[in-house]
Amino acid sequence: RHPDPAPILSGSGRGDPPLAGKTHRNQLLKGIEQIVLISNQHQLDRKQGQLSILTSTSKGGGGEINYPLLPDEPELSEEDLLRYEKESLGFYVSGHPLVKYEKILKELSPLSIGELVQNTSTLDEIKICGIISQIETKAIKGSKEGKKIVLFKLRDLSGVIEAVVYPEEMHRFRHLIRDNEIVCVKARYDLRKGEPSLRVKNMASITNAYEIMPNCVAIEISLTGLDDNVIYGLKDILLAHPGSCQVFLRLKNIDKETALVKLSNNFSVSISPRFREDITDLIGQDVIRFNI
Repeated sequence: RHPDPAPILSGSGRGDPPLAGKTHRNQLLKGIEQIVLISNQHQLDRKQGQLSILTSTSKGGGGEINYPLLPDEPELSEEDLLRYEKESLGFYVSGHPLVKYEKILKELSPLSIGELVQNTSTLDEIKICGIISQIETKAIKGSKEGKKIVLFKLRDLSGVIEAVVYPEEMHRFRHLIRDNEIVCVKARYDLRKGEPSLRVKNMASITNAYEIMPNCVAIEISLTGLDDNVIYGLKDILLAHPGSCQVFLRLKNIDKETALVKLSNNFSVSISPRFREDITDLIGQDVIRFNI
């Protein structure tokens, strides 16, 4: 029987865990291989009747192992912890990688995957976000050039759907198609062999999704207390972020009645983290909407 490694997993040494309360999973991941090697060597030494320098010979010790300290390693990031859980167990334990992006996902897409797959009609362009898994490559039948398509599952917190990337798009998105990558896609939705499927037209990582996903943006402004500083400040921000995203103003009066005003194309913008920060600093939190 292998000596009990529990003490080393909670601290260091038998009955003396100086790291207790501070041990984290990265230390265990880095130290487990050494623990196993020492335990195996201890078993071999016992069979051969030898004593190891790591074995205690104190009275009543019975050949107990003095395990070394766990390596001093920083804790893994939340993303790495979740990735290791998925790779090791096939599912997440500590949480879900998409939870921290839940607000962004709702801003970028009016539909969840669970809602989308209920649709039985073709949609020429939809926008949806999720995490990639189960990647596979298949040869296109009849292709003399040996062209291939890439298929993967795209999951969010509500469901899963198959996505297909054809050769003409593959070179643009190859760097993004990786297990556990969180992406947003523009795609054609239809039924492939009777099952909901996406044909990917454009794709971006979650951190860059605002630059390609929205066709328009609405900025909510309360007319109560509105002054020239906000009006001219907004104009400066829009002109400082030129792009192709159409801007609307959703104006709200004291009775909370709203009117949607479309601005000139001269004020179309490029959506970026800096743009969102500038708008937030000027007007306040939660005033940007991408679903009009």
